[in-house]
Amino acid sequence: MFIAIFLVGNIFKIYLLKDIPNNLSFFGIFVILGVINLVNERKLDNYIEKNYPEKWDVLTPSPFLNKHYPPSRLSGKRARKFLFSKETFNDPIVAYLKNELKKSFLLLIVHFFSIPIFLWA
Repeated sequence: MFIAIFLVGNIFKIYLLKDIPNNLSFFGIFVILGVINLVNERKLDNYIEKNYPEKWDVLTPSPFLNKHYPPSRLSGKRARKFLFSKETFNDPIVAYLKNELKKSFLLLIVHFFSIPIFLWA
């Protein structure tokens, strides 16, 4: 990985290896946020699969992949559309899980875009 960073840095005259501690801390935080997002996504997946099978059939990519599609079993576009919709089935647990997943997803995206801003500043 460091060889690729070094080569890209030499090509574009961006020397990222001088800030290795910062790069590693940003990468570590990104991994932690990714794991938190994955855990929140799995909680929502499992709850919808158990309690709302009709919606689960709509959100999953195809019928034969329902049980065997790791790490996230929901289709990306359909899941994000459902996540940011107002549909909660009048269930406070779904509303809570969607809110937690939205917060962790948005935090992950903001952190992802803050890495190059910090490194180039």
